[in-house]
Amino acid sequence: MRKVHIAAALAAVALVGTAFAALVGAFDSNVEVNFGSRQDNPEVQLLLPDAKAGELRRLRTANESGGGVDLVELANGFTKEIHYTNYAENRRSREITYFPAAEGEKRGPISSERVFAAAGTGTAEERVYDRNGRLLRSGALYKYNEEKNKAWVFRLTIYDGQGKVKETQESMLIGHLLLTTVLREDGTVEFSKRFTSPGNDSYWQVLRFQEDGKTVLRQEDRSFGSYRVTNFYADGVNKQEVSEVGPGTRKVSRFLPDGRQYYDFDEYRSLGYNFVDFDSNGKPTRKRYFARIDGSKRADGKEAYILRWVEELDGEGKKTVRYQFDDNGRLQDLELHKTAGRPRRVDYRFENGVLVKRTNFNEAGTVTSTVEKPNETVSWSNKAAWWVIPVKPEAPADAINVDAEVSHGPY
Repeated sequence: MRKVHIAAALAAVALVGTAFAALVGAFDSNVEVNFGSRQDNPEVQLLLPDAKAGELRRLRTANESGGGVDLVELANGFTKEIHYTNYAENRRSREITYFPAAEGEKRGPISSERVFAAAGTGTAEERVYDRNGRLLRSGALYKYNEEKNKAWVFRLTIYDGQGKVKETQESMLIGHLLLTTVLREDGTVEFSKRFTSPGNDSYWQVLRFQEDGKTVLRQEDRSFGSYRVTNFYADGVNKQEVSEVGPGTRKVSRFLPDGRQYYDFDEYRSLGYNFVDFDSNGKPTRKRYFARIDGSKRADGKEAYILRWVEELDGEGKKTVRYQFDDNGRLQDLELHKTAGRPRRVDYRFENGVLVKRTNFNEAGTVTSTVEKPNETVSWSNKAAWWVIPVKPEAPADAINVDAEVSHGPY
């Protein structure tokens, strides 16, 4: 019985030896394999494959300086040739991956080449090809030499398979993407995306360019709880529109080509929104606030709003007069603020259209006295244009919903 077991074991060894000889031949027909003991051939070893890495077989040929070459067959049919400068320190110098061999081929064409940098800096160079030998991707380590930035990054270039660059990337050595730039077919830059807090997908800036690939057409800025979109005029300098969203808020500002502002919208979704009117010089002249009426809908099913207050502004944006109205549209409070022609602020309070109180202030803006039911007549101008509720604008920044991104502080 023992003789039968020994014969079976010898047959198994012979079968494994034949299989590995075929593997080595697929890499290099000049390599001679000796499947004897370590004492017979100390430079060649059959190693246990790393199944988790998809390895089927691994053959190691060592040299006298402590390094050597590993030949690896993968389960997907690809093969690898890994060069080591030092096995003890697991220090690799180069890795070449080959496509599966076609019928009649000893070894498939090169799929990728990888050159390793000094220990701790990862890949120094990388090239990836298609089966026809066309370059698909190439990359290399790069060190910034700026005053405040001397970090190592990995610069990657992605090709379209016809030799044209279609995208470039910069990444940290730990893998976090820093910058990606996408090019059009004519080679001009279409857009770039810079990650301002690498590793956090909520912090980035996108620049979209005009056909020349240099002039900015649109800028997008993203951070936690905020997304802002800026559209530019043809010069790429003057802003045309800026829209921004935050948790429960929206804001849209618009400008003329010469930089003068003519539109400003600010919304607090649960409360209401305000508009600012501007003069021909781009100076704010009036602000109107429209309050949301809880539980009330318009005929078209949309939220109902009512004019709550109007502020008249001077050329510097300071209030000169403020009118506040009740739910029925009647004047409730009138604030006459300090101006060049009015040395002190005076406030008036109304109930159901009747004057019930006057509050006096000193030049510093501090209350000095109040008069109940003053015996005087207060004149003011009610303008029909105030009550026209403007349509809420569409905003490019609405593309990203940040309502859930609310910061609750450190506690």
